[in-house]
Amino acid sequence: MLDDLVLSRCQGASGDLISWSTDGYISLPFRKEFFILAPKSSDEISEISDVFNLTRLGGSISELPNALNETVCTDEEICVGQLQDPATTSVVEARWSASGVGENKQCVLSLVTNTGNAFILDQDGLNNWEVRHNIIDALKKDENIDLQRIVKYSQLKRLRVKSIGWFHHLHRSLLKAPVWPLEVSSTFVLCTEHNSAWIYRMGASLSRLLEIQLPATKVRKCEVSDWTKNGDSLEAFVVFELVTNELVAQKIEYNKEFVAKEQFSIRPPSPILVSQFALSTFNGNSYCTITSDILQCVQLSTGKTLSHRLSSVASISSIVQKENFIILSNSHKDLIFGDVDWYREEIHLYEHDYRRMIQYEHPLAAKVNELNKVRPFRIMALSYNPTKDFLALIHAQRSQSTIDSRNISLKEDYSLAIVPMSKPVSLQLSSINYSPSYIVQMCDLWPHENLKDIKFEAQSAPVLPSDLDLALSELYLSEQIQGMRLANLLQPHSFDQILLRVLAEAVVQHISAHRPQLDDCDTLLYNNYLQFLGQPPLATEKTVTLNIPGLNATETFSLDAPFDRDTITSEQSHTWLRCSATLLPLFTTKLLVCETSGKRIISPASPHLGPLTRQVLEGLQICFFSGGRWIRR
Repeated sequence: MLDDLVLSRCQGASGDLISWSTDGYISLPFRKEFFILAPKSSDEISEISDVFNLTRLGGSISELPNALNETVCTDEEICVGQLQDPATTSVVEARWSASGVGENKQCVLSLVTNTGNAFILDQDGLNNWEVRHNIIDALKKDENIDLQRIVKYSQLKRLRVKSIGWFHHLHRSLLKAPVWPLEVSSTFVLCTEHNSAWIYRMGASLSRLLEIQLPATKVRKCEVSDWTKNGDSLEAFVVFELVTNELVAQKIEYNKEFVAKEQFSIRPPSPILVSQFALSTFNGNSYCTITSDILQCVQLSTGKTLSHRLSSVASISSIVQKENFIILSNSHKDLIFGDVDWYREEIHLYEHDYRRMIQYEHPLAAKVNELNKVRPFRIMALSYNPTKDFLALIHAQRSQSTIDSRNISLKEDYSLAIVPMSKPVSLQLSSINYSPSYIVQMCDLWPHENLKDIKFEAQSAPVLPSDLDLALSELYLSEQIQGMRLANLLQPHSFDQILLRVLAEAVVQHISAHRPQLDDCDTLLYNNYLQFLGQPPLATEKTVTLNIPGLNATETFSLDAPFDRDTITSEQSHTWLRCSATLLPLFTTKLLVCETSGKRIISPASPHLGPLTRQVLEGLQICFFSGGRWIRR
C-alpha cells in the first residue's frame, strides 16, 4: 500500500468532500482551501505523491467573482452575498462531470461556494484551471433578473446556488452512434434556494432544458443516479435533500430529450437530521442508502425499503456502497460494514469502534488497524474511485486534549490514503468514458502485480460500416478496437499500424460505396490511404495542389510518388511530416496533439480542408490510437 499524502493546515472536512473523476483527478474542498490532485505516472512508485500532482487553489477560489456582492434587496433582513468577505470564500461542493464533456474532451469541475455563487471550471492547453461558465450569468438571463436594479428576495432566491448534480455517462452497452456530442453527460441538475430545480446542458453556453417543481422549501443538496435501460428509453433518478430533512426522488427519462416523470418522497419531513445519503446502481436497479437514527436502503424503482437501527450515538458522515456491500463511518469512532440482502429482505451490520483493533476481514479494516498502531486518528471522509476498485480515505490525528472553544477553529493536518479494494475487473474501459490517465492510474495503484504486463495477441482489423459517420463512431464503440487501444496504451505503438488500417479501410470503403465529389485535399487523403493499404495509387490524376494556410503559397504533390508513412515530399522538393490520421502534410499551424501517444493531427478548424477530410477529422474527437485527449497547439 502506498504511503499517505499529507494535506497540511486545513479546516472543515465534510464526509462527502472527496470527488474522484473518470480522468483520474481528485478534488478536495476544505474551508478556505481547495486541492486538486492530477494524475501522473512515475517510474518508481512508493507513495501517493508518485501517482498524483497536488495543486493548491485556495487563493484562486478567493478571487472568483461574487455576482451577489453588490446586490440590493428590499425585503431581506440579511443579504448573505453582501456580508461574505471574499477572503473567506470557500467551496462547499465540488463535482466532476463525466469525461468527454470539456473542450478537450476531459471532465469539467463544478464548484458551489458559500457565497451562493457557482462556476464550471475547465482546463486550458497548459493544464491551468479557468472558469468556463459563471452559472449565475445563465440564471440571470433565464430568469430575466437585472442585478443593477433593486431586486426582491423572491428573485434573489432563484440566483443563490445550493447544489449541482451531473448526469453520469452512459455505460458502453448503452452508447449508440453518433457518439458526439455527449448530450446526456453534458447535462446537470441545478438547485437554488427557490423551490424549483432546473436541468441544464453545457455547450458553448448553458441551455436550460427542463424545470423540476419541488416542495416549497430549500434544497440542501442533490445527487444523480447512474442510467439504466427502460424499454426504448433511459432512466435515472435525481434525489434532493431538503432542509426539512425530507428526501424527494425525481425520475428522469431520456429518449432524444429529457422528460420529468413521477416524483415521490422516499423519506418524509422529520425533525431528525439526514446525516448522509448515497446512490448506487447495479443489476439494472438504482438504490438510495440513507442514515439518520436508522439505516434505510430504498429501491427507487419500486419504493421497497429495508431498515436497520444504528447503535451509534454520533451521526454517520460517510457512506460508500459497492453493489450490496456498504461501509459507514464518522469522525467519532464508528466504522460499520454491512450486507444488504434484498432476497431475504435483511440488512446485516458489523459495527466496530475503530479506536481499537478491528477483527474483520476487509482491506479498509486492515488499513485502520495499521493507523491505530501509529497514533490515535479520526476518519473524516471515504469515497470509491469511479470503478470502485480503490477507496480514498481522509483521516486526521485525534486530539488528546480537552475540546473547548479555542480548539474548534484550529487548522490541522489531514492525510489522504488510498486503499486497494480488489483487482480491477477490466482495464478495457471505454475511451469515451475513461481517459488513459485513469487506466494507468489503476495500474499504478494496484500493489500486488504489474497490471501493465499483459500479453496481447495480434488481431485483424474489424470491418466498419460503409457510412462514414457510423464508421467513425464505431472506432470508439467497438470492443475489439478498444482492446487494441488498451494494448497501444500499455505497450505504446504496438497496434498503431492496425488501428490506422481500420480508419483507412473505412474511408476507402465509404468512397467506393458513395462516390463523393473529391477536391484536391480529399483526393490526396484517398490516395494516401490506398498507398498505405498497399493498393495502386489513383490513375485518374497525376498531381494535386494544396494551399498552405496563412501563406500565399501552394504545394504540389505527385500521386504516384513512393510512399513513406511518416513524411511526404512535394514537387517543390519540400519534405513535410504527415498527419497521424489523414497522412496529409502538416503544414498548418492548427494542430491537435495527443497528450498520451504524442500523435499529431490537423485540426478540423484548419482552412482549405476538403469536406471529406473535415468529416474524418471531426469524427476523431479523441485519439483513436490511445484514447488520449487532444491538446490544441
